[in-house]
Amino acid sequence: MRSIKEVISKNKYIKLIKDSGNTELYFVMIIIVNNEWVDELQAFLNKNSGETLMEDGVLGLQTLFVLDKVMLKDPTIMQKFLVHVSTIPTVTVIDSKDKLENTVMNFLADAESTLFHYNKKEKSYTSPYGVYAYANRKSDIVKYCDSLFLKYNLDKNNRRSARKLNPLLKQSEKIKIKQMAWSYYKASYVDEDVLVLLDKLSGLTYFSLSINGGKPRGNKAIQGAIGATKDGHIGKNSIGKLKKFLYDNDYPVLNFRMLSYMQDFFNYLINTNPDKYKINENGWHNRLLKTSCGKFK
Repeated sequence: MRSIKEVISKNKYIKLIKDSGNTELYFVMIIIVNNEWVDELQAFLNKNSGETLMEDGVLGLQTLFVLDKVMLKDPTIMQKFLVHVSTIPTVTVIDSKDKLENTVMNFLADAESTLFHYNKKEKSYTSPYGVYAYANRKSDIVKYCDSLFLKYNLDKNNRRSARKLNPLLKQSEKIKIKQMAWSYYKASYVDEDVLVLLDKLSGLTYFSLSINGGKPRGNKAIQGAIGATKDGHIGKNSIGKLKKFLYDNDYPVLNFRMLSYMQDFFNYLINTNPDKYKINENGWHNRLLKTSCGKFK
């Protein structure tokens, strides 16, 4: 998995797309280049436009010119392409036997770490899988983690204690923390009625946006993707529209729309308060890449 900077440095046209202000096209082209789908895109454009692009896997001006021409006729062409590549066996990146729980926890392990840590500017430790103790004192996982500090005679309010606790943990304790983290995130950040309707990749996107922006933000991403009222509350109307949307469309279309919403949300934060959020830009965008295809460390 290459970072945003690595992808851009290898293709100057990606930066031109970014500078044009078309954030949706910029994001999807990052995904295409990162997954080495340019030749697939060229073949897809030839089939859908009657053009004769050289299918050489190089994103150049001719490919972008044809893409622009096709998008004017069919604005949904990129969504159709993402549906197309999702059917190619060589790019299936999440095992069909893998449960959503494992997918989400692997994502959190990569994004948040599987270790206790205590950052300098924070008021308490953060548990494995990213549960911040100070903000979640009443949660079962924080109560259990507090008991582990006590068990091993460590001061939970001491920054060094978090590092000292990690090598002392038994395997059974690590497993229990993981299980409790999953229960915490599922109960705190998502609607079960939505979750049961999603596949693993769109479920991961829903989790990721909710964890980063709060439950209402994840719900608004779903609602925006399916054309429901974006009030952050999932009711019968939203569930009905989600079911109809999934009847009429493939999961990659839903996932792409949620990821686009996520991209717009991050851009909004950065543009509104750059002093506070600009530092997070590369990390957020790299998280989008990993969420888009389920690839972690």
